[in-house]
Amino acid sequence: SVVLSGLLAGTQYHFRVKSRDAAGNLATSGNFTFTTAAAPPASDTTPPIISSVSPAGISSSGATINWTTNEASDSQVEYGTSTSYGSSTALNTARVTSHSVVLSGLNAGTQYHYRVKSRDAAGNLATSGDASFTTTAAPPPPPSGSTTIPNLKVAFIGDQGLGANAEAVLQLIKNEGAHMVLHQGDFDYQDNPTAWDEQINKVLGSNFPYFASVGNHDLPQWPSYQQKLQARLSRISGAQCTGDLGVQAKCTYQGLFFLLTGAGTLGSGHDAFIRDQLAQDNSVWSVCSWHKNQNAMQVGGKGNEAGWGVYEECRIGGGIVATGHEHSYSRTKTLSSMQLQTVDPAWTDPNVVRVVPGSTFAFVSGLGGRSIRDQQRCLPSTYPYGCNGEWAKIYTSTQGAVHGALLITFYVDGDPRKARGEFKNVNGEVVDTF
Repeated sequence: SVVLSGLLAGTQYHFRVKSRDAAGNLATSGNFTFTTAAAPPASDTTPPIISSVSPAGISSSGATINWTTNEASDSQVEYGTSTSYGSSTALNTARVTSHSVVLSGLNAGTQYHYRVKSRDAAGNLATSGDASFTTTAAPPPPPSGSTTIPNLKVAFIGDQGLGANAEAVLQLIKNEGAHMVLHQGDFDYQDNPTAWDEQINKVLGSNFPYFASVGNHDLPQWPSYQQKLQARLSRISGAQCTGDLGVQAKCTYQGLFFLLTGAGTLGSGHDAFIRDQLAQDNSVWSVCSWHKNQNAMQVGGKGNEAGWGVYEECRIGGGIVATGHEHSYSRTKTLSSMQLQTVDPAWTDPNVVRVVPGSTFAFVSGLGGRSIRDQQRCLPSTYPYGCNGEWAKIYTSTQGAVHGALLITFYVDGDPRKARGEFKNVNGEVVDTF
């Protein structure tokens, strides 16, 4: 047995052995080889390198913190409402290079500071710098009143007529997947209830949920128009209307509460009717529909025909004001007074409106297929408009308008109190979004 020393690590060596007996005879073996073992690793004193630290999935009560390391290491996060942190997650001893740690039990709408920590197999600890995120606001409490079905899409039109333009608007409504139509008066302009009803049936079908308020051009044949509307109502599953349909009626369909009145056109006491019905109802969304306007609530040449009472009672009761009559489209900002056209100082954004008792918005959607009129009030013709700055969007022949419909979808993004609106023309152009 002979010991070889001073060899290089991880190296192949050749060898042979020799032995001589007492008589001096020498024996030599054949060639053999062996390889020395690899050198032991040097002591690891370098901590992991942390990179790509980021939060994800931020909610009102939690978040996920992700990061990577250049070598396998464990995972832990320190967090708190200041750079003193104060809390930490349980140590995850699994050694990985892609790390993900969930933080839970956080407060809504709060800024949190955090840093991540990873230790490698040799015990070297790496700690990131400070970073922060803010949890989202707490979701609103469940509504106390009845809600619409999720994503209930309602088309609002007025001043329709018969023929290609009117049918194009109805086709737009169908293509957009609207669940119902609220028509703010003036149907076919030819005193022909049968032709008007058949036009709707041709595009939307005889059972499509279609509701309407009386317009001044509908008066000569109103009893026959009302019969058509009543017959359609009887075919709409789940729809309920009580009162004088189209003149002074309260209705519900798919959770939407709406009042169909003849303010300024037919009947009387509409302001008291609106006040009483809104006070008695607890629906999340309410709409007050009539045909005619006040001069200051349109941008064309219409006079004071509806009276301020219906506008103000709808505002006080927390309903949306839907009108037609003027052959154009216009929408106000959030108003705290209709009669004075006062913009709610807390809600001045033209693209974000609120509907609560005391503050709401009004619109004219009169591009259902008849003629298109120009802007005569509240010039200039581009935003910001004139008058009291109450208009969010104006779309008339002055702006090159073509026919279309206002589409409002209620109960969006999982929130029964949230809605999204857009006016879309028959060419597919979205003119207004809010």
